[in-house]
Order: sequence, then C-alpha cells, then structure tokens
Amino acid sequence: AELFNIDQSKCFGLTISPERLQAIRVERMKQFGRSATQYGRLDNIKKEVSWIKNFYIRRGPTWPIIDTSNAGVVETAARIMEIMDRRKGDSLAASYVSLE
Repeated sequence: AELFNIDQSKCFGLTISPERLQAIRVERMKQFGRSATQYGRLDNIKKEVSWIKNFYIRRGPTWPIIDTSNAGVVETAARIMEIMDRRKGDSLAASYVSLE
C-alpha cells in the first residue's frame, strides 16, 4: 500500500510482451544452469502479464503504461523523462529526450 501513498504522477506502469519475457527468463535460467520451470512457461507468463495489466487498470488508471518489449533500460528511462518533462510543460526538454 506504500505505492499509493506517494505522488501518483511519479508512477508508471511497465509492461512487456509475454514472448519477450519468456525469452529473457529462458536465457536467465540457462545462465544459472537451470532447466525449464514454471518460471519460464509461456502460459504462466501470459497470466502474469495479464494480471499486471489489470492491476494497472484497477489501481493505477492515471499511470502511463510503457511497453518495454523492445526497449532497454536507457530507452525506457528516456521515455519516462520525456513524459515527466511534458507534464511540467517543458517541451524543449521533452523533445531533446525523445531524440536520444
């Protein structure tokens, strides 16, 4: 519940396609010498992604949702900063961030 006690304009929802998340998890499991588990099963991942999307709709309806399926950390952070700058009315900063 701490999440809902902070400034909601600073909250963002991040999502990813189930297939991309599965690819990440399969690679992570290989790195740790693990075989297929529930953690990497596509049907379970689809349920997780669906659950979080529904959570965002119910609990964070004002949060911008950013799809990170094809974006790295830097690109995702730049997108968040762009949205924050636009909210502040700083269109120059927003246009600068979007060019990176």
